[in-house]
Amino acid sequence: MPQNRKLREPERTARLVLKKHSAVIQMSNVVTGVQRKAWNVLLYYAREALRQDEARRIFEVPLGEVYRWTGIETTDWTKLKKALLALMNVIVEVNLLGKDREAWEAFVLLPSVGIQGGIVRFELAERLRQVLLHPRMYAPLDLGVLRGLRGKYAIALYELARDYVGA
Repeated sequence: MPQNRKLREPERTARLVLKKHSAVIQMSNVVTGVQRKAWNVLLYYAREALRQDEARRIFEVPLGEVYRWTGIETTDWTKLKKALLALMNVIVEVNLLGKDREAWEAFVLLPSVGIQGGIVRFELAERLRQVLLHPRMYAPLDLGVLRGLRGKYAIALYELARDYVGA
């Protein structure tokens, strides 16, 4: 990330709200709760970076923020590293419930990721970058609420409920 363009980092009491595209919410629930929380944190920071530079391909998140918003209580990389590696093996089929009747797509959830110097660097599929930047349908997800949820089914249910509020 260029030194002169720093993402705004949230205050400790701040709420982070991710505008997650509906089609990405409606993915099969093959990931764990920690993986899904980490994925949402990465998406939040990627969306913020894309709002500053639409051509950005590599994204960065301070490691401490990933720990903070996922609720991982240790500074040992092992749990987070395993979660991120597992996300690289997930093929996402989006729009399983047919809410977006115009499209069906599939892609690798996380094409590349690394941790160095206290920064998580990652890449997203091109199509995912586009729906993050210009979602036609989205659900506002509060990362603070997600942090407090335990288990992948609770997280998926929260996301689906937020997606259908006002739909």
